[in-house]
Amino acid sequence: MLKMRTATLLIAAAALAGCFHEAVVTHEPAPDQSSIKAPYDEVWDATLEVIKKNQLKVQAQDPVHGILEAQGRHFTLQDADCGVIGTPLGKVPAEPTDEATTVFNFYLAPDGPEATALKIQATFSTPGNAPFHPTSNLNCVSRGRQEAMLLKQIEEAAAQQQRPAFKQPEQAVEESDLLRKKPEELLPKPEEFLQKPGRQ
Repeated sequence: MLKMRTATLLIAAAALAGCFHEAVVTHEPAPDQSSIKAPYDEVWDATLEVIKKNQLKVQAQDPVHGILEAQGRHFTLQDADCGVIGTPLGKVPAEPTDEATTVFNFYLAPDGPEATALKIQATFSTPGNAPFHPTSNLNCVSRGRQEAMLLKQIEEAAAQQQRPAFKQPEQAVEESDLLRKKPEELLPKPEEFLQKPGRQ
């Protein structure tokens, strides 16, 4: 009887210990918003280029309102804090699993004629497994590392974006020059007419 009661107490203690404690302490985040010295269309193209470079999958994009959403895969505890899991041996950090996901939201807006405001928001989540508890989804607190890295890459990519220089066609230049001339300037001068071959 005593052994059964002891075993029951141990199981109950293990069940109580095996629980989640989600992260509640916020870490130093990336800047809420940054201004990039490049026009809106160049920063938009640079953002898409960086998303592709980091093998993120575009989920949605709205260039009119300046919104991009991209999804990534695995992340580490250096990127986000997923809290701790209580075990019979104590509390341990909740590690992101192979099924962990990351969602990045990019918010762009013109910041004057030659600058663009950019904000990056990251959401990290991972399945959590605690002893004697069903698997549940953990929302992790970003450390700002991934956002800062993406922001730097977008700034560098935007600096390399070059608009094609507009060159007016030569024919159009000649026609516009003719239109600006007076009628008397279009007629040949008498001396030019007399000097033409075959004229006496």
